[in-house]
Amino acid sequence: MVASENTELFAWYAHWFSNRSDIPDKALQPPSCGGCADRDCGKGVADGFYAISSLVLLGTALGALRTRAGLSTFLRQATAVEALTLVAAVAFLLLLSIQFASGPCINPSRAHPYFTPGRLLNGALIPFALLYVYGTYCLLRRISAALPLIGLGVIVAFVTTSEIFINRVVFASEHNWFHL
Repeated sequence: MVASENTELFAWYAHWFSNRSDIPDKALQPPSCGGCADRDCGKGVADGFYAISSLVLLGTALGALRTRAGLSTFLRQATAVEALTLVAAVAFLLLLSIQFASGPCINPSRAHPYFTPGRLLNGALIPFALLYVYGTYCLLRRISAALPLIGLGVIVAFVTTSEIFINRVVFASEHNWFHL
C-alpha cells in the first residue's frame, strides 16, 4: 500500500466509526485499571523518582563519557553506541507520534500517541539500562568502591516495592492469573 491508500483507508475507518450510532461511546474509550480511574494509584512518587534518576544518571554517564573517565577506547565507543541507540529509538517513536493524525482512534490517539506505550520503547531498554547502571557507578564510585553496588540494590528495592504498591489493584483482582 502506498501512503495515499493508507490515508484513504484510515479516513474510511474514521468515518465509519464516527458515524456508528450502535456503538456506545464507552466502547470506544480505553479501559481503566479497575480502581484507579479517578485517582493516581500512588504513581506520583515513583514517576518522579524515575524521571529525576533517569535524567541525572544518564547525564552522569554521558558526562563521564566526555571526560573519558578511565575507559578504554572500546568501552567509550560501546557507551557512545548505547547512547546513540537510545536517542535513535526515542526519536523514531517521536517521529511516528507526530507523523500521523490519529483522529477518533483509540490507539494511537491524540491523548496517547505512539510515544506513550512502554512496550514500544522496549527496544531501547538495554541501552538505557546500561547507561543507567554506568551513571550510577560513575556517580557513587567517588565516595566508596562498594557504594555503587549498594546504590543499585536500593534502586532495585525501591522499584520492586513501588511496582507492587502501584499494581496492588491488579494483584487483588479475581481475574488475575494468580487467582486462577
